[in-house]
Amino acid sequence: MKIKYFTCTLLAAAFGLGQLTAHAQLKDGSIGGKEHDMNVYGVKIGMDVSTALENVFVNANRSPGQERPDAKKNEGKDNKDVRAVYRSLPDGELQIVFAEGKYVSEIVLRYAQVKRVAELRLPNSSGIGEATSGERFDDRYTIGFVDNKKQEKLWWRDEKSETG
Repeated sequence: MKIKYFTCTLLAAAFGLGQLTAHAQLKDGSIGGKEHDMNVYGVKIGMDVSTALENVFVNANRSPGQERPDAKKNEGKDNKDVRAVYRSLPDGELQIVFAEGKYVSEIVLRYAQVKRVAELRLPNSSGIGEATSGERFDDRYTIGFVDNKKQEKLWWRDEKSETG
């Protein structure tokens, strides 16, 4: 199973893993690796706008003149949420959603290179057979299907952040 792109709230999608999104604070001790950390380019859930944008600029090694995102879009209820998009970063495309334009509520990273589900230590299903197979998976995720043809899977996890 290959992963086309990945996102860290954690929402991970696509048969082979489409994306994983980060929505919360991660506990120490993940067996999954850096892909399961609750920060992407130093951006964490609950972080204010200026700190998040500065972290991307510094940690993605952007050049002077690239301080701002490549695109932004208003969305959500009453168009108060702002989605900032950074294209062509070393790891892929980064999307950050700022709730009401004030703090980070979602982080999505679409990987530039294909990742395998096994490489990310995610189970293939939420069945009891996976849990008792002897393989070690990151068990904080729930698994579901994105479409009714069951061709695209979605992995996600929700955890409380320091800000709630």
